[in-house]
Amino acid sequence: KLDDSSYRRSKTSTIVLSVGGAMLFISVAVFGFMAAQLSKRSADLESMVLAVGKRVVEMNVGLEQFQIINDSIEQLRFTQEAFRDAQIQLTERMNELNGSLQIVQNELPAKAAESVGRQSEAFTARVGEVETQIKSQRKITVDLAKSMQGLTGQVSSLRKQISSVGELNKDVQALVTLQRERYYELLQSQAQKVSAAETSEEVLIQYPNPEAPLPMPEIAN
Repeated sequence: KLDDSSYRRSKTSTIVLSVGGAMLFISVAVFGFMAAQLSKRSADLESMVLAVGKRVVEMNVGLEQFQIINDSIEQLRFTQEAFRDAQIQLTERMNELNGSLQIVQNELPAKAAESVGRQSEAFTARVGEVETQIKSQRKITVDLAKSMQGLTGQVSSLRKQISSVGELNKDVQALVTLQRERYYELLQSQAQKVSAAETSEEVLIQYPNPEAPLPMPEIAN
């Protein structure tokens, strides 16, 4: 009977150890599967963050181009102001020249007046060419103003896209934080399960209890 009792206890201990080992193996398998899933999610998040970073870089390049256009427009404005000042000075010189021509025509003989008239016609033709250039410059300015209106719309759209990218970055950061918290909770839960399994193994190995009293032998009749 002592041998039978020891055998039953040993068998029970073996079964319990087998069950504990199986549970530990299953826990390790589940932990590995969850770790693989979390790694895949992390890779997806990294790809998303990389795509957002590329989009932000492209928007920064667009803003730099917009700054270059603004500088070009500022230079064009300075050029137009200088051209306007030159036009005003030219008009004043023309008025002075017309007054001088009137005086010369009244004072000089007819031949001299003819020579002065030819010079005046040449000067008038030159003035006409300058006026043509001024009209062309005005047309270019109008076209540039229309282009600026379209560019302003594009800049507004670009600013909206930058704002949406900022919101997307916030969502990505929140998702990463949530995934980390879940990962830590999973690690703690798996560690507790493994510790509990090891504790049950240590307790079961003590059977049969060496401190228990031996059974009394049976008295033969």
